[in-house]
Amino acid sequence: MLRLSRDGGARLITHESLSESLAVMQHQEAQPKPCVRPPAIERNDWNHLLEAWTQIGPNARLVLLDLADRLVMGNKQYGDFTDDRDWPRELQAELLDGLVYLAIENRKRIK
Repeated sequence: MLRLSRDGGARLITHESLSESLAVMQHQEAQPKPCVRPPAIERNDWNHLLEAWTQIGPNARLVLLDLADRLVMGNKQYGDFTDDRDWPRELQAELLDGLVYLAIENRKRIK
């Protein structure tokens, strides 16, 4: 099995890492969490990702991998969007935080 990498290539997943991934997936299937919508068919998801990956440039691939990293981090912390947070409110708070960070960085450049 191939794994997409940040440099635009792919690497072979070893038997050990595949076995670990399968064990995690089997454990997750044994204890399913509710989700916002039913999961799509996994094979189609992989094909969709692979097709998109081959049609975008190296910088876009880095952006996609950064988004994936954030989703993994969020999934570990909050689950697969199973909490009932107020998503528009969360977005507003994050955008306001981002504007503050941008303004701080801008002030540093002016000095």
